[in-house]
Amino acid sequence: PLYINLGTYARTNHKSNGSEVRHFCTGEIMPFVNTDIQFFPISHDTADPVGFRIHSDEGEIIHATDLGIADNGLGEIFNSARVILMDFNHDLEMLVKGPYPIFLKERIAGNKGHLSNESAAKFLAGLELPNLEALILAHMSRTNNVPTVARSAAQAVFEKRKKTPQIIAADQYRPRFVDLGPSFEA
Repeated sequence: PLYINLGTYARTNHKSNGSEVRHFCTGEIMPFVNTDIQFFPISHDTADPVGFRIHSDEGEIIHATDLGIADNGLGEIFNSARVILMDFNHDLEMLVKGPYPIFLKERIAGNKGHLSNESAAKFLAGLELPNLEALILAHMSRTNNVPTVARSAAQAVFEKRKKTPQIIAADQYRPRFVDLGPSFEA
């Protein structure tokens, strides 16, 4: 089935390519197999954008890309996560000096655009993250970011902490296995 929230569905042409369509509401918690999935609101320039908190007995996974801003309201959602996959979209200096037109640069850097490496790191630095085992840097621009710069920003968050999670720069064209140990085995 295709799962889509009502706000996004209302802005589409309602075509599902033959798939069964199931709706959810932003803020809802949906049981799914052996998990609960919470759909939380995020800031982006689309119809009713959401992030996902997937909770099971083994821990929580957060998926939040297309984040224009990450504020304290998200901190409570993120803080208990075992895995966080989030926007580390651009290096601000690369974006400013890059080839995109001004309107697009402003959209990307705006409150309904995407998080810079610095903004994502600053948000994470304000959280305790006691259970975090893996931080996946996602939705990285190939034009305005490089994995080493994004990873460096993320690593700086954990330099003075007792525990450093795996920090993985995701590449949408190269799937990657993340080993979380025996408690995540089926």
